[in-house]
Amino acid sequence: MGENHERTSITLDRAAQNQCPAADLEKEKDLVDICRTYDLKQSEVSQWIDAFLNAGKDSLKVNSKDGQAVHQKQIQQLQAKIGELVLEVEARKGWVAIQEDLDENPF
Repeated sequence: MGENHERTSITLDRAAQNQCPAADLEKEKDLVDICRTYDLKQSEVSQWIDAFLNAGKDSLKVNSKDGQAVHQKQIQQLQAKIGELVLEVEARKGWVAIQEDLDENPF
């Protein structure tokens, strides 16, 4: 991890990610040993670790008030949509009731 390497976005296939258990990293095993054990490239595992750490740092940078405001706006939009759908369902129920009345009691 002391290496300097260019940070790039990488696509990790699920099989490769699962080959390197987090438990080995948590035990602070040497990166070289982990790579040898799971037949992985050291640079690839270093990129995974960097991506993980950067995502953690980025999540901590988010202002919680801003996040709450965005979340609250999404909730309001969803509640408005639910209200629209409820009105539509009620209108359709009314239409069905009218149709049934007309079928039972034609003019």
